[in-house]
Amino acid sequence: SWKIYNTEGTELSLDQSPMAIALNEGRVINMEIVIEKPNGVKRNIIPFPQPMVDSEGNVTGSINTLIDITEQVLARKQMQQVAEMIEKLFMNAPAFICTLKGPEFICELVNPEYQKLYGKRKLLGRKVIEALPELEGQGIIEKLTQVYNTGEPYVVTERLLYLAHDEGKEPEPTYLNFSYQAMYDAH
Repeated sequence: SWKIYNTEGTELSLDQSPMAIALNEGRVINMEIVIEKPNGVKRNIIPFPQPMVDSEGNVTGSINTLIDITEQVLARKQMQQVAEMIEKLFMNAPAFICTLKGPEFICELVNPEYQKLYGKRKLLGRKVIEALPELEGQGIIEKLTQVYNTGEPYVVTERLLYLAHDEGKEPEPTYLNFSYQAMYDAH
């Protein structure tokens, strides 16, 4: 009496269910499905059907273990919504914002205001030192490394940096207020 759906919401016929495939074909498919109980409640499930075979190799039945992952799916959706909201805030903020990933400081998010500092230079997806080679010897990479290693923020006001404001231009003296903040993953 349960209805079964794939994760996109398309109803699966009973012969397309992982248990039916295990019984009819003797093969195991572990895929997330959504079940709808007779009362209309839907749950995200990962089934683990295990065909039982006789001594001649014929499927005689199956044991099915179901793991309910509904809460994890909801938590993942909520985290994705929060991440999208933060990205939207960063991209529309009237401030220079760039997020860097890993110990090589790869530009992962560059908002329009930050990009304006550097004209048409390609920043996204590049290491900071490759995208902005004029930073070499100005102590910036060292400060980024310190924040990355310690997690302690670095905040500075009126710092003189020599920046090239577009591709092929000479670095110019530029005074900036900025901060570096560590970002953390789940671990």
